Amino acid sequence: MKRKYILHAETGQYNATGSSSRGILDATYTDRSIYVEGMYAEAKEWLANYEASQEKNSELEDNLLKSLVPVAGEMYNESLFRGRFFITPPKSLRDFGPPPLYRAKRGRYNNKCVRALYLCSSVNGVIRELELPPAGQRLWIQRFRLLPYLQFADARELPMDSLAAAIFLLIESVRDRSSQPPRLGGRIGQILSSKYDGLIVPGVRGEPSELYYNVIIFHPGNWWVKLLDSGAHPEEAF
Repeated sequence: MKRKYILHAETGQYNATGSSSRGILDATYTDRSIYVEGMYAEAKEWLANYEASQEKNSELEDNLLKSLVPVAGEMYNESLFRGRFFITPPKSLRDFGPPPLYRAKRGRYNNKCVRALYLCSSVNGVIRELELPPAGQRLWIQRFRLLPYLQFADARELPMDSLAAAIFLLIESVRDRSSQPPRLGGRIGQILSSKYDGLIVPGVRGEPSELYYNVIIFHPGNWWVKLLDSGAHPEEAF
């Protein structure tokens, strides 16, 4: 008999459909789906173990690295956006860079005190990611473009039975801002940075009618300024 049910996991909602032996776990806010009987159990155990011990798992890390492919060329023609809150209008495009080391917080795919530059595919995505500004501040948004010689791992469309799809879904399931993202995300960013300049993932605060993706630039150093669209000026988001 075909069953249909809803599984609530952490702060995200998943829809699981299918028989008891073959189900699909679906995160509608990222448009990512996985087969439950695929690598989901292994991914969940890996995440739990890393949260407890931060021990490396060479076999699974190798599997993950090999399962990702570079982003397609057309991606480099698209605009990306970054937002920041300011009390007064930004004075320089450099105000939209990554935080200095001493202010770099643990993010979804970077560890504390590790600089990373997070960009977004749409202005609405930026607003969803940052939400309301603090009192007395305004949200300003700057346009960026990727450079064609940079290499990015594309984690948006992955085989539904793969370890990569399962582990990214688990990391993306934490949507509540009061909760810290899983530590394994920082480790994955560290692994991927050995081969790629960045990572592309679905945005976690979307919905079926408003999907977007994020681009994480690993180790942006000072070269990140080359990504600024110098022909575009910061605009205030209303």
